Amino acid sequence: MILIGAEFIAMLLVIVYVGAVAVLFLFVVMMLDIDFAELRAGFVSYLPSAC
Repeated sequence: MILIGAEFIAMLLVIVYVGAVAVLFLFVVMMLDIDFAELRAGFVSYLPSAC
């Protein structure tokens, strides 16, 4: 696309594809349903031994 002088279309395609990958990533993260409060509680219990 850039070689034929269509920089705008090339950049538009890049933005669309990056947006699609970001939406798929967010969809996977929402489907995993990770409980962050439980992860933080486990982290705090190991904090004294890390220092």
